Amino acid sequence: MRWHPRLVEAAKALNENRLDIAERLLKPHLMEDPFDVRAIRMLAELAARLGRLKDSEVLLRRALEIDPNFTGARANLAMVLGRLGRPSEALELLDGVFEAEPDRVGHLNLKAATLGRLGDFEQALMLYEQVLSRAPNQPRVLMSYGHMLKTVGRLGDSVAAYRDAIAINPALGEVWWSLANLKTVEFTDEDIAAMEAALARSDLKDDDRFHVEFALGKAFHDRGRGTRRSPITRRATSFGANIIRSMRIT
Repeated sequence: MRWHPRLVEAAKALNENRLDIAERLLKPHLMEDPFDVRAIRMLAELAARLGRLKDSEVLLRRALEIDPNFTGARANLAMVLGRLGRPSEALELLDGVFEAEPDRVGHLNLKAATLGRLGDFEQALMLYEQVLSRAPNQPRVLMSYGHMLKTVGRLGDSVAAYRDAIAINPALGEVWWSLANLKTVEFTDEDIAAMEAALARSDLKDDDRFHVEFALGKAFHDRGRGTRRSPITRRATSFGANIIRSMRIT
């Protein structure tokens, strides 16, 4: 089935995180065709990105009422339920997702995250390792794997996973934040240079910038450095130091 040109543009806007444009395209389309499950799923994804998880759940359940075999909507619903703190429901949905599409690495990753929320850490780690054996250069999967390793006390392996993620994507702020929160990690000159380079990027997302600024500020705080080389570095140092004081990190 061919996609309506409006949906093609909406998908492009979602991929580029231009959510306002995606919404302006999707809502009129659904006014004309309220049974287009692909458009409903895309609007649900948009709602989830905006933090409107309950709205996303309602939309995805509507899509599945129209097409109970829509595996993509079922997988998205499982992800939303996990974020809503309902991992048992999510895991039940994932059984059907795996039955329909057993070879999708993304589904395996989602199940690993869901098992982690349920406290089945060893099974989750095993699934993350399967994902990484099939798709090794996935920085966000490496980050999630690192989080899980940290949870079970494997701190050395956790740091290694985080550093593998950074090697692939040095602008992934949550990884820098996670390393900064491990008191055993001492940032190197190369780490500081990589964080400064990330902060200099005009396309760095706000969440990534927040996390990198914290990590860089902590790096300088730990070194006791008072003067900085650039306005970006000075701002990060002040920002990180303020958070460190508020969190009483020593």
